[in-house]
Amino acid sequence: MLATFLSDVKDFRRLQGQGYNLHHTLLFSFLAICCNANTYRQIRLFIHTHFDKLSSYFELDWKTAPHHTTIRNHIKGVSSDELEASFRAYTQHLLPADAFPGEGYNHLAADGKTLCGSSDEAAGKRAIQSFSFFNVTCGLILGQVEIAEKTNEIPVLQQLLKELEIPNAIFTADALHMQKKTFEIAQDKEHGLLIQLKDNQKEPEQPTQTYTAPIEQGHGRIENRKASVYHHWISEHILDQQWAGYIKTVVCIERKRQIRNTATGEWEASEEKSIYLSDKILDAQYANQLVRDHWGIENKNHYVRDVSFVEDAHKIKRQPFNYSILRSFALNFFRHNKFQNFKEQRYAFSLDWTKLYSYPQII
Repeated sequence: MLATFLSDVKDFRRLQGQGYNLHHTLLFSFLAICCNANTYRQIRLFIHTHFDKLSSYFELDWKTAPHHTTIRNHIKGVSSDELEASFRAYTQHLLPADAFPGEGYNHLAADGKTLCGSSDEAAGKRAIQSFSFFNVTCGLILGQVEIAEKTNEIPVLQQLLKELEIPNAIFTADALHMQKKTFEIAQDKEHGLLIQLKDNQKEPEQPTQTYTAPIEQGHGRIENRKASVYHHWISEHILDQQWAGYIKTVVCIERKRQIRNTATGEWEASEEKSIYLSDKILDAQYANQLVRDHWGIENKNHYVRDVSFVEDAHKIKRQPFNYSILRSFALNFFRHNKFQNFKEQRYAFSLDWTKLYSYPQII
């Protein structure tokens, strides 16, 4: 199935320069990434090592495995927009039937990530940034957009809000996106927003409803959380009255933590309050769930990319965004098949990569 979607990516090369099929190179790169490859050289080594089997299975007429520079030129040369569109289309086929339930909100977490390994000090090039939106329910990345060098996340989210046609969607994002234009677009598209305010905001009085979450304990940490919601309330201490037509719920999350110091064995206490605003009417328990679930994009996407796919550790400087999209293909494939430990699974596939053939989401 993946091969079909990759075949929709337009070949950018002249006919005379097509000694190696572009779509097979992209597919083999995906297979190599699933099998623990993290660089262009490692992708080349994967193809070279398994060249006979790959040639036989895919009926290739290649004489030898492509050089790592050829693989690099293929990946960096394709249109990022086309490769990302292929990724979105592939992900739509991975989504389970209940990914967007008919009742309630469909929660999408939105956040940016810096590809630290993409910086090039010698060329005066800063690390690029990407912006992803993440289906909290099934843990799949629905899309990934490169942030242009002279802009930031704000217009990217605004554009995505215009493009996405997801029923009953509610997007969560950090304080950077507390923009009136963002709320205007969301209101026009009938999307929901839950955006965190900057620190040091005054908590309103007399909440409409409160919810105290069960105490969470584990890994040397005890946490108490209370969510309070306020409806039909706007304070000049937070936002001016021009926001009154957009904000329907103010959410205050109070966190009290005790963390055990591993060096001394003593418990250290801390408290914090965070304020969030939404253009939808939310109850306290659901607002608390949305705030907690938003961090899934950090734990299940950004953290996994860096730890299991070592994204930041490897210095891919030429079109790193396209390589990052290939990682997203692999990450969604792993998540769809409910693998528990991605790092171990990559190693397992490297021991017997032909097991990938048994998954219908690939061939």
